[in-house]
Amino acid sequence: MAQRVGARWKPPLVGGSDSHSLGTIGKGRTKFDGATARDLDRAIKSNRVTFTGRYWSPGDYIATLLNAVHRHGFLATMRWALQNTGQPARSVVSCKPGCAVSPS
Repeated sequence: MAQRVGARWKPPLVGGSDSHSLGTIGKGRTKFDGATARDLDRAIKSNRVTFTGRYWSPGDYIATLLNAVHRHGFLATMRWALQNTGQPARSVVSCKPGCAVSPS
């Protein structure tokens, strides 16, 4: 979406990461002439920055999902995922191990 907005409005596009797994850190980068924070600030303000990097691979998504399941548990991760995709959170309910739960 950011790239579509950028194509229309032409703001400076920068690469960044809100990564939650080691394998995805550094996939989005910002190229600019200079080496300091001040150089970066000037480059952004004058729209002389370039986004570079690559999108996440399917393996990156799987690794992030497995990390979340490991840290928070399966049901908590599924509740979070459904809440962030617009699906009703009540679709995932607590159940005993081995039961099948499907979104309603």
